[in-house]
Amino acid sequence: MRRISFQILGMVMVLCSLVGILVGFSDVKSSPLSGSAHEAPAAAAQAERDLRLLLKLGREHVDSDVRFTVKLQGESQAVSRDQAMASAEQVAQALGLPAVTAGKVHGNEVFRSEGTLEGLPVQMDWALTHLGGSYVRVMLTAEGEAQGERMIGMQQRVLDELAHAGVEAAMNAAVQGYSARQEGAAETIGRLEGDLGRTLTMRLVEDYEDGKTVSRSYEAPALGTFVKSGEQPIHMQLAVHEDSMKKSSRITIGFPVITVEY
Repeated sequence: MRRISFQILGMVMVLCSLVGILVGFSDVKSSPLSGSAHEAPAAAAQAERDLRLLLKLGREHVDSDVRFTVKLQGESQAVSRDQAMASAEQVAQALGLPAVTAGKVHGNEVFRSEGTLEGLPVQMDWALTHLGGSYVRVMLTAEGEAQGERMIGMQQRVLDELAHAGVEAAMNAAVQGYSARQEGAAETIGRLEGDLGRTLTMRLVEDYEDGKTVSRSYEAPALGTFVKSGEQPIHMQLAVHEDSMKKSSRITIGFPVITVEY
């Protein structure tokens, strides 16, 4: 496994502003997404397996069209502003995205490009940090199974372009949609655990419940990417939120964690 370390204070602030979550994990680890000729194909195959499994789980457990989100994120070495912008433009051009624009997010300068690839929305943020490095995130979204299948192939192309620009990226993905059953959050997540347990060897690591929301995190070594909470690896997170308006529960499954609102 290749380690991607995040410098806690400055980097977490950028993560929060760009990803929209408070990251409580100190490490992100994954199968190598770039590296030797032997490492890269194995890592690409693992990533594809994980994403296909995630899409399958969405298809099996979500009644409405599943929303599929993949975030590819990592750090680049300390560079000047001009070098960072040139690298961002290089990736955007290689992917066929619009020209990069510069702006500020919570005091950090961010080079952004938004567009579509094969009809799917893509957003790239290349942020300069106060510590002199860069944090890079590319987010791809898809609605429904057909778009999800198309995105699985697309994410490897993005990883390759990021690697060419010197960014070693880790993958985080999630599927989300509503349950077909009218049942409480605890009952829904218990049913999900039973079904997923027949597919994955998994062990509960963390459990959170607040009113109509239940979230649980698991160790599942068959999956290729994980974060560390203390010394404990987390490969998968499940969350269920009871929606009183829709009278149904919204299900979110994240590999390794959920970085979208649930």
